[in-house]
Amino acid sequence: MWVLPWETVLRLEVFMMSKVLPVFVTMLMVLSSMGLMAIGKAEAPQAPAPGQTASRDTGPTYGTHSRLSRAYHDLSKWRGVKDTNVSVTYLIVTVDAFVNSAMPLAQWKYEKGLSSAIVTVEDIYKAYGGQDNADRIHNYLRDFRDYNPTFKWLLLLGDSDDANVKVPARHLWTGASYIDWYIQDSTVSDFYYAGLDSNWNLNGDNTWGKSGEVDWTPDVYVGRIPAQSDTMATMDIQRTLNYEKNPTVGNWMRSALLAGALYDVPNLIGDNTTRDKEGHYEWWQDNGKAAIDVANQSIPSSMNKKTMFDYNVTAEGWPPHYWGGNYTPAKDELSQATFVPEFNKGYSIIASASHAWVWSPPGPANYISRGIIDYNGDGLQNNPVQYHEFYYYTDAQAASNGNMLPLWYAGACLVGNWSQAAGVPEETFEKFWQNPNGGVIGLVAAAHGDYRGNMNNWYVPAGDGDTWLLEDYFRQFFGPGDYRPGSSLYLSKIAYRNYLKNDLLYSNAVLDEGFVRDSLFVYCLQGDPEVPVWTALPRDLTATVQSWAYTGQSTVNVTVHDAVSGLPVQNATVSLWGPTVFAAAQTDSLGKAVLTTNGKVAEHVNVTVTAHNYNYLGQHHGRGLERRRDRCQLCGGQVLPWRPGHWRDRDRDADHSGPAGPRQRAGEGHLERARRREDHMRGRGPREQGDRAQQEEQQGLQHG
Repeated sequence: MWVLPWETVLRLEVFMMSKVLPVFVTMLMVLSSMGLMAIGKAEAPQAPAPGQTASRDTGPTYGTHSRLSRAYHDLSKWRGVKDTNVSVTYLIVTVDAFVNSAMPLAQWKYEKGLSSAIVTVEDIYKAYGGQDNADRIHNYLRDFRDYNPTFKWLLLLGDSDDANVKVPARHLWTGASYIDWYIQDSTVSDFYYAGLDSNWNLNGDNTWGKSGEVDWTPDVYVGRIPAQSDTMATMDIQRTLNYEKNPTVGNWMRSALLAGALYDVPNLIGDNTTRDKEGHYEWWQDNGKAAIDVANQSIPSSMNKKTMFDYNVTAEGWPPHYWGGNYTPAKDELSQATFVPEFNKGYSIIASASHAWVWSPPGPANYISRGIIDYNGDGLQNNPVQYHEFYYYTDAQAASNGNMLPLWYAGACLVGNWSQAAGVPEETFEKFWQNPNGGVIGLVAAAHGDYRGNMNNWYVPAGDGDTWLLEDYFRQFFGPGDYRPGSSLYLSKIAYRNYLKNDLLYSNAVLDEGFVRDSLFVYCLQGDPEVPVWTALPRDLTATVQSWAYTGQSTVNVTVHDAVSGLPVQNATVSLWGPTVFAAAQTDSLGKAVLTTNGKVAEHVNVTVTAHNYNYLGQHHGRGLERRRDRCQLCGGQVLPWRPGHWRDRDRDADHSGPAGPRQRAGEGHLERARRREDHMRGRGPREQGDRAQQEEQQGLQHG
């Protein structure tokens, strides 16, 4: 080892600064002007090869939260699109033991146009660092979002009870215990997995989601199926698939059940000036009918609606005043005896606004709710005996509505808790997912105590809590016409903060208060976030597919119509998928979708068409379209009635040989085989076949 004299070092520094550096800067400027170098230009992140470390700037790091120290690569146990350059839209996070149960759902998402993948927490824990396992999953999701720009839907498949953690939950800070005794300063919430622009714990302590740490704008729509075993996961996934692909058709699909309970004693009138005065009825906050009436305005008149209220008083004036003092038990419509049988009849939509039983077993504030309750008194008495559950956790356990599954928004404390502390009994509506004879397709409910937030405003109807969120959920669900549980939930959360800021003029400091945090964190979704909810009897589709099978082109045109009216169907999703090809597009007002694929379209690319309130149109043996109920007499497969220009099942060839398709004759080329199949389907005889071949030869046409 040798060291230069300090005088030599000084001379070198002066030489570098005065001679070399200006030349180097000039070279950079020239290269930039020639387009050979981009300075300061942000580029989309490129995924490194498997096992290589991401080299991009990931922002500040805090201890175990460093996102620079571990490798990003595709961790998928299963992936619909084998080409990892195709962005994933729908991700399932689960445990190794549930992968086989999850595959049919991931496959269906892929078939209907959502590139999908499955990743396990075990693989995430090996590849990612973090303060705890939930943090490791969150770190992975942040990277996954960066490298999959279409990432939109996240399903967490697994429970998070302390005694049986599959996919862990996150407790987020609310600071809302000042509101009431049953609300704590933190709540379990899957909102954490939806916000991916923050790590939610900047200083690395044990409290997540404090002021300045929260990403209030969700990046993905999250749902959780709280399966505790592979058997439960298989049952819940299959039920979800049957709901969408093979539903039990009936009037339940266009029916809504709406229930509103009393929150306080109806005939003991309060002074209407004290907020949340217990034991007295205030017209502006103590009748669940008020919130249900607002939600009902968003539900279209084309749906059958059944209402059940404790106190079915007619609102007067504007804003609507639900005056008390006239309650009689004889007019009470809502009880366990009336609601449970109605639920079991089957409904598509259920909305309820009520109190819930709140019980604290031994332990530090381990509150749980066993069910939602209605008033059952004489109108004057005020004690717990005057309240009774109209739907109890045992009712969820014994539900018998089969596959007539509702999307239920339950505006009440705690009944949506899926993450029980050790030693706390699991006595919530999570029981729906353990019942093989009935249940729900989705449950939006509070994981802990909620804040209703009704306000006494004589001029403008207003609320700043969960009642407003219930009302807006159905505005989001029916308004844009999305009809999906997850997007409606998270869009309502975005709308809630905008409403508080722009309509109620709340300051940023108020937007960070405990009641706002609790309202946003506590309501979560149990169920598939993306499943489209039926709101009408299903109709059938027809699809005209451009003749593309033998041209090797990369764009395909598909036109979709209603099978009965013949009218074009707008916003239908058309997907092409196969081993090397994937593309999806929505139809325009003319029913036309133009699909641009990631490769040449091969003969056996599959086609699937879906639209809201329509039976899906899918592939059959990879060679055509099927309608759900029509079946091939030769193989039992489902097929479309054939019409010229319509894609149909090709296995009705005389040489049909099952899933392998028609046999290829000796010496017969690919094009000749295709012509023979079409000739047979069109009923052409040998002479007609010869005539057609001659015509094509004369015209110089090649069949495609």
